[in-house]
Amino acid sequence: MIPDIPRVYTQALSLTSLILGLFFSISNSTPFLGVACIGFSCWVLMMSESILHNKIQSEMTTALEKLRKRQEVEIQDLLSFLKQEKIFASPFESVEGAKRLCGKIHYPSMVLTTNHQIVKANKKMHDLLGWGRNELHGKPAHLINDVVVMSQVGERCAKPPYSEKNAVTTHYVYIHKNGTKIRGQMDAIKINDLGFIIIFHPENDLVLDYEEIKKYSI
Repeated sequence: MIPDIPRVYTQALSLTSLILGLFFSISNSTPFLGVACIGFSCWVLMMSESILHNKIQSEMTTALEKLRKRQEVEIQDLLSFLKQEKIFASPFESVEGAKRLCGKIHYPSMVLTTNHQIVKANKKMHDLLGWGRNELHGKPAHLINDVVVMSQVGERCAKPPYSEKNAVTTHYVYIHKNGTKIRGQMDAIKINDLGFIIIFHPENDLVLDYEEIKKYSI
């Protein structure tokens, strides 16, 4: 490794060697010593400049590499941010967006695949149906559905005009883990062709039920 000698020292050494070389060339009949001193002066100057150039080049390379890595990190962060913003802005275009929305809704809700498998159910849905934390994830939806009601809704939604809609609403019933039936209103919204987000309003949570509406609206 070449020692990092300050330029002022190498310049002083080069100048001294040059002066000695000129002195020996003039005062001595044999110019060999003078030429050697002048050559040494040039060599010292060239080596000094070469070391300085290599040092600058190395520092620039290091700085550029750090800048490149920082830019890569910033680009990845930006892409991640844009992806998250897109998910938040369009919760019904991807399963991830629907899962995030499901976690924020203040009603029992869940995300289903097109094969009626539960991808995610929020805490309110777990609590309503008597299941422990995250126990419904990955379970088939028929475990919490009245099979007859579920098949009737599925049959009707497979035909026009419901098959052409991106969202449907119906009275519905879910089954508690202990077998109790929980009635209410169910909203199903399509997530492209990937599945559905389900929002359920239990009958007991309604401010006015259907019969009361009929009575008051006469």
